[in-house]
Amino acid sequence: MSFPWIWVTACTAVALPLAVLLLLGRAPAWLHRRVGPRGIRARGALLLAACAGALVQGVLDLAGAGRTDWYALRMLPGPVLMFAAIGWVAWVDRVERRSVRPGPTSQ
Repeated sequence: MSFPWIWVTACTAVALPLAVLLLLGRAPAWLHRRVGPRGIRARGALLLAACAGALVQGVLDLAGAGRTDWYALRMLPGPVLMFAAIGWVAWVDRVERRSVRPGPTSQ
């Protein structure tokens, strides 16, 4: 069994179902206490983007594309998807922090 098969299988068996669950808003209790619903979905999108970027490498290896063939497709999706997803999660966290209003203080 070669590394691309292990990589694609592990990514689709572990990361993909977790990303879908987070996109649906299902998360562990400790994450619900720390992050709002938009933040959970944003983290699901981040994991989905990471999984997509990782799968491109494995699928191209399994398809038999050489290292110089499809160079742009090999090198761009991973970093571009990751930076876009990280930026989106940071933006959602900032929006959530700003939308939280402190409760009335007792005097």
